[in-house]
Amino acid sequence: MVAFSAFVTLVAWVASLFRPISAAVGGSVGVGVSLQYSLTMTLGEEFATDNCQAQPSGGGAVAMNPTPDGQIYSSCLNVNVATDNPWGYTLTMRSETANLVSGSNSILAHSGTIAAPTVLSNDRWGFCIPNIYMQRAGAGVFGNGGSCGAANNIGSDTAYSYAGLPTINTIIKRVNNTPSTAAEANTPIRFGVRPTAATPVGTYVATVTITASLNAMPLPTAQNGDIMQEIGRTLSCPTTRTWMIDARDNRTYWVREIPDTRADVGDLCWMETNLAYAGGGTNTYGDVRAITNSESASSTDAFFMIPPGANPTSNPTSPSLSTTGGGQLGYLYNWCAAMGNQQGTAACTNAAAPLPDANISICPGGWRLPIGGPGGEWTLLNNAINSGSTSSTSGLLTNSLFMYSGVWDDYFQYQGEGGDYWSGTLADATSAWYIWLYSHTWGVNPSATADTSIGLAVRCVADD
Repeated sequence: MVAFSAFVTLVAWVASLFRPISAAVGGSVGVGVSLQYSLTMTLGEEFATDNCQAQPSGGGAVAMNPTPDGQIYSSCLNVNVATDNPWGYTLTMRSETANLVSGSNSILAHSGTIAAPTVLSNDRWGFCIPNIYMQRAGAGVFGNGGSCGAANNIGSDTAYSYAGLPTINTIIKRVNNTPSTAAEANTPIRFGVRPTAATPVGTYVATVTITASLNAMPLPTAQNGDIMQEIGRTLSCPTTRTWMIDARDNRTYWVREIPDTRADVGDLCWMETNLAYAGGGTNTYGDVRAITNSESASSTDAFFMIPPGANPTSNPTSPSLSTTGGGQLGYLYNWCAAMGNQQGTAACTNAAAPLPDANISICPGGWRLPIGGPGGEWTLLNNAINSGSTSSTSGLLTNSLFMYSGVWDDYFQYQGEGGDYWSGTLADATSAWYIWLYSHTWGVNPSATADTSIGLAVRCVADD
């Protein structure tokens, strides 16, 4: 048993994370207890079945011994967390390497994601968690049909969805209360591999680290007129639309939390007004950026454009509540500006590397651009507020006040007809992912790509 006390506002809550080893760790709220596993998959031997097992003492191997015949083989590991912390716990996972490695040979990570898992591809490996255990504030989010297959799987997983293992700490579960049910306390993680006859025989290994951390006492909810940069610091995101102030320039924006829109697990705080920041201003939060107002095409200079109908608002004026796509278009930015003018990175160099820091952008401090691409946060938002429609923009306009802010591409285009919004995700050396929505028959595409030199609108998100 690993036991530690969580001290919150001078009240001590005794909490424990149980696993079959003897140890004692002192810590406070948010201090993680980690379990590390060596996943060993040996090709060329018969499959060794196992039930979903408890954590091995001190870590250890979770062995899969499939024959290379194109079927899917999987093995299950159960992680159990017990705590009386009233605000629950968060479980994160990462793999030290994306691929399974055997000498000079590798089985690549599956392309499915936690937000958009897919059937495991040939010569790929990944993981799956049953819906009932994969929680965003109590809602199942992973896979299809709420299942990950039977306890012992030999070639029977083709109906189930997998994700590639993340190589950075990624939330796989968050329980916001004292766990009192099996679904809240237990997390069975199924690791699967799909070799083919062409897969080299060998023993493939990856090291996976799973960390449980106690959640802190919830922050007070932001109110009208509060500072945006305090979200996640001293304030939590409101669940109803609230106008907040960018401390850099006193501009005002609607914000609110929208469930199930975060790329790993959880909810996101979204701006519901287009950004209209012109650079400079008060640098209390270290988030002032140097950008230039210029109607010129560039992928290497940080430019922004002011379209007709930009109409930014400043404190104490609340932003527009128009649901027609017009009224407050905000400014347009090329991708270099949208990513905070990170010179020397792919944001401003017409190169695919080095990647820019995703936590740096034109957004207020503590905010960032949404993750783009298939299964990204624009897709999750469209699913959440527009029923996933690609033919209608209605939900985006009425539920999140999207604007038909148009684009700048040598000149201003499509204002009043469509809206185009950057993500913070590079697609290739010269383009980045974005979402577009148009009032005519084009509809919605939440995972399109655009040349980084053109000007698109920006909406920011905060990991509340």
